Amino acid sequence: LRFLLIGDGPLHAELRAALRMFEETDDVIFTGAVAHDKVPAYLDASDVLVSPHLPAPDGKPFFGSPTKLFEYMAMSKAIIASRLDQLALVLKHEETALLITPGDSEELARAINRLAENPEMRSSLGRRAREAAVAHHTWQQNACRVLQTVAPRKATANRSINVAASSTPAVLVVANKPADD
Repeated sequence: LRFLLIGDGPLHAELRAALRMFEETDDVIFTGAVAHDKVPAYLDASDVLVSPHLPAPDGKPFFGSPTKLFEYMAMSKAIIASRLDQLALVLKHEETALLITPGDSEELARAINRLAENPEMRSSLGRRAREAAVAHHTWQQNACRVLQTVAPRKATANRSINVAASSTPAVLVVANKPADD
């Protein structure tokens, strides 16, 4: 197995020092910061995408931007993620991902090995993850959910919302207007 660690962050130097011997044998490759437009190529070079997270130290529910998770799902790659709050709401164990106990490195290693040895499972999980992303997690669907929450039902009931697909993030502005506009 080879591990491609994409990005940079507060623990980058510590992690790199701890894995130096693996980096020297090319078992671990550190990319450092990568331009946003290059990220899809790095993700595509991988067979399994991993999103391990730990619970918040103060005991509050985990909350983080799921953008990375949705990018993983869109790539049609097998995903391993922590069975944790938002992540477990988006992903389904053994259907769209393998969900592991947060902080359990042995379970993470078993999941990585399981997917490394099973290309059919990788393909199936990746395909179903992408299907779930397209079916439930597009910008258009998100905009519709926001409008349905903040706009009166009669104002949105007969309107079709079309948010064009774009690599540029969509911004939705909602203004108070009478329902008959």
